[in-house]
Amino acid sequence: DNLYEINHLVFPIKDDKPNVILEAKRAYLDLENNKSFANITVKYSVDDDTKTNKGYLGKLTLGAMPKIIKSNIIDMKPLETKIITSESNAIHIIQLMQKEIRDNKEFEEVKETIIDKLSNEKGSTEYYLTLDNLKNKIYSDRVALSDISKMFNLSITKTPKINSLYKDKILLFFLILIEEKVAAFAYHFLLKDLRH
Repeated sequence: DNLYEINHLVFPIKDDKPNVILEAKRAYLDLENNKSFANITVKYSVDDDTKTNKGYLGKLTLGAMPKIIKSNIIDMKPLETKIITSESNAIHIIQLMQKEIRDNKEFEEVKETIIDKLSNEKGSTEYYLTLDNLKNKIYSDRVALSDISKMFNLSITKTPKINSLYKDKILLFFLILIEEKVAAFAYHFLLKDLRH
């Protein structure tokens, strides 16, 4: 999306809209006479956000703009200033400082980036879902490790007898092996799926 760099002043309407419009028009004339937006925020009754940012809204895409600004800024030329009096709760003065047109890239230029992002997102989701399912089988369903090793085509290494203090370390080691296998499987499967 293109970026629009914008100055923006908000004159809140509390009771007397005609007086607020007059004040905003005086501020507009000051801007036309080369006063800065920062100067206007000191001299006139603008809202607190306008005072804080000294009338600078920033660089925004159309999608990130409030509707009242978007509908007015789209047809403006750089350095054009406009006063908006159609709102019931505020008068706005906006200035398009500049419009940064971003290049559209061909699909082939961004295809690999898109595939990587999608596969990472889907792979992470599948990985954690599979891992949670696996932990549930071990802890809640009490599926034997030998059965789980068959499900994931993992070999079991026999060790000397170990007392109960060490069982968690063995389970942790086993889970790490399974996590690595699941992650590799999920990544390979999803990458293959995304490429087709």
